[in-house]
Amino acid sequence: MDWGKAKGHRTGDNPCDWAVLKHSLGTPSAVSPVQHHPALDYKELPEFYKKLPNVVGIAPLALQFLILTACRTTEVTDATWDEIDFENKLWTIRPERRKGRKGRKREPMPL
Repeated sequence: MDWGKAKGHRTGDNPCDWAVLKHSLGTPSAVSPVQHHPALDYKELPEFYKKLPNVVGIAPLALQFLILTACRTTEVTDATWDEIDFENKLWTIRPERRKGRKGRKREPMPL
């Protein structure tokens, strides 16, 4: 809708914009309540980790990488090959992809 407006194909507010919808739907949690999942007990992690290679797909591999690096989900799922230095076994996450103050200096994460 915003693209169409920018290109001159439509006028007026975007009817799908949350700023418009919130008046009739309420808060996002009222539309779809947040359901938290219980954390895995750390004692169960080794057995869980051993099962991941038997699960088909890219998600189990990403989860293994996440467990090994203790990074945030989006840091893992949005990782690019140019961030990984295989020769020096380092993964350097670009500052703009990190949580917190942009441009903050951090040491590269060893792989």
